[in-house]
Amino acid sequence: MSIRTYREGDEDEIARLLRECFDSFNSFGLTGEKWLKLFELDPGFRRDLAFVAEKDGKIVSHIQIIEREITVGSAARLQVAGIGNVSTFQEHRREGYSTRVLTHALKVVKEKGFPASALFAGQLAPAHTMYQKLGFTDMYLPVMLFRGAKAPLRCNNQVMSTPARQKVEIRESDERDDQSLLGIYEKNCSIHNGLVIRDKKTWKSKFRDSFFYECPFYEEESKPNSILVAETEEGEIIGYAMSCLAKRDKLGHICEVLTLPRREKEAGRPLAEQVISNLAKMKSLANMVYSSENTLIDQLFRKGSSPALGVIGGFMLRTLDIKSVLESSFHITPQTLSDLRKTITIQVSGGETVRVRLDEGAVSVHRSGEKGGDKVTFSDYGSLGKLLLGAKSFAELVSEEKVKISTSGAEKSELIRLFETAFPKKPILTCSGDLW
Repeated sequence: MSIRTYREGDEDEIARLLRECFDSFNSFGLTGEKWLKLFELDPGFRRDLAFVAEKDGKIVSHIQIIEREITVGSAARLQVAGIGNVSTFQEHRREGYSTRVLTHALKVVKEKGFPASALFAGQLAPAHTMYQKLGFTDMYLPVMLFRGAKAPLRCNNQVMSTPARQKVEIRESDERDDQSLLGIYEKNCSIHNGLVIRDKKTWKSKFRDSFFYECPFYEEESKPNSILVAETEEGEIIGYAMSCLAKRDKLGHICEVLTLPRREKEAGRPLAEQVISNLAKMKSLANMVYSSENTLIDQLFRKGSSPALGVIGGFMLRTLDIKSVLESSFHITPQTLSDLRKTITIQVSGGETVRVRLDEGAVSVHRSGEKGGDKVTFSDYGSLGKLLLGAKSFAELVSEEKVKISTSGAEKSELIRLFETAFPKKPILTCSGDLW
């Protein structure tokens, strides 16, 4: 067996493999041409990170690494190597091909400087055990809300019942709105962790030139009602919603409902109701919503109509290099703790150790250094990951004995305050168009 990256001409066999392994790719009608189109539409897909295993000159297994940059900590971004399309032909399963290809891929992305790797996997799926053995740990469970046409989704009238400050108009969006919509998305990046960073080029490619409703699945063109905006009488756009009727399964996909901070009660419910109305007119067989706890879309739908729930899969994270992870994520704004000078040893039990130096707001991370100072020990990489994503607060991890601190008294309280500031607990949200 040999492992290599994609070569021109592999695309048809990779597409055939994915169709065999996943019903979703089969109903999507994946071809080699469509597979190659992903690399044009989504910049996270890279040919040099498409790996295949060959046996006797034939492709038997495949893994795609999708590059993503997600929000973590207080105001930081973390580059992750997303694991996707893990697949092996039926006649070659249980022979260890996926494990060997993934092990090779992780080695490559670490050499390329990725601080961490992440994936979505069902906790009952056979591959879940493989991922755990390779060092991935469960972070949180995003859920998929599903409701048929005879029992449609409804909005949560109670949560969104507070009188709005002013009426809003819900209308179809066009490219002139894009700067405002990206601004809303960026505002949400500051209050959620797990959101994938987007720029104008990515936005246009994935949501204007095409429409990604559940990455890597997309419609080849974005329809006028795929993106709705909520606009005030003064012409301010305060929210938007994304949805579409997928050709592959005739299901309505409600992908995003986001608003400016503190404008949820004005825009959230009107957007959601219009999306549901539009999908009903298009005669969707059923509607699907992608939600995480304590987010607007969760309040609007899951707590509103008590629809059937299904887990998309657990979000799993593996730290590839703790120094790089902390360099990316340990962020202190100039307004908070800016006068603090401190050196902290951060260690994962049985794993890596680094020293973090704080000097009047500046943060530097070193693999070695002088002894002494405060020490923070995480019981495992999973606990560190949950802190980065905001799934657990530092104080909660200390209380659960997932973190040990080697100082006491006032210094211990100061250390907890420092980590709570750098890594606040936040809602976690990854929009379905950015999945991998």
